[in-house]
Amino acid sequence: MQSVDTTPARPAPFPSALWAICLLLPTLILTIALLQSAISVEYLFMDPHGAAKAAVRNADAPDETHIRYALGLISLLGSSVWGFSVSALLLAGLLRHRAGDRQAAGVLIFGAGLTLLLVADDLFRLHENLPDLLPINETPLMAAYAGLGIAYCALAVLRLRERVSLWPLITALGFFALSVVADHFLYGVHTSWMILLEDAPKLYGIFVWSGFHFWLALRACE
Repeated sequence: MQSVDTTPARPAPFPSALWAICLLLPTLILTIALLQSAISVEYLFMDPHGAAKAAVRNADAPDETHIRYALGLISLLGSSVWGFSVSALLLAGLLRHRAGDRQAAGVLIFGAGLTLLLVADDLFRLHENLPDLLPINETPLMAAYAGLGIAYCALAVLRLRERVSLWPLITALGFFALSVVADHFLYGVHTSWMILLEDAPKLYGIFVWSGFHFWLALRACE
């Protein structure tokens, strides 16, 4: 009688080429930002909301036109990379739902919603601006983000650990945690190296997070 192989299938590994892209692209961006001398690193990493306000304030300063166009350039690039994964996750989630795979669909749609929230916070600094509008301070908001991230990671582990490698997701969350810690301890410090200690991990996290979710969406559509 022929024996049946009951060894569980290994989860699909995250492709090495995607690892390289997710890590080398932000490295290239950061290297260019440091090597060029035309625009201060502080200006390049301004949050998009603050950059827009600064651009409006300096609209009548013709000598600063080149700076005005560069305000928040790298932050806006990061937000765009993050945002592109939202539509991919939503589409993949809807396709998996139609195929009857509700476990995967739930993870994909949760991921899309969480990514959209993070993009909105990155663009409009919700964790800093909402306390001015609502009776809540920044700490509970950051705790809520952390809770959502942990919940999403736990859901992905429960439902997808046998299908795909989740190391990119864990790596991205680790990068975001480093950025949050740096922001807490270096708040108000505006030297180039101090800014990079906060924004470089976030940029790496954005690329790894987006690369993982593009890959996850592609696999879900197969």
